[in-house]
Amino acid sequence: MRIARAEGVYEMPARFQLICSAPPCPCAHYGDPKTECTCSANRVRAYQDRLLGIAEKLGCEVLHV
Repeated sequence: MRIARAEGVYEMPARFQLICSAPPCPCAHYGDPKTECTCSANRVRAYQDRLLGIAEKLGCEVLHV
């Protein structure tokens, strides 16, 4: 694992795999053909923006399946 800070770059040994998942919106029904999503467009956007912010900090790739 490499951490870059103003003082320099630090390398620390790390050997793990982190696998995460999250629903596409707070009610978990966005895009579900069987159940209608109850979230407003603004709420979905805010939720997804928050998830992307977390993913950026972890250096993750976000896949939409």
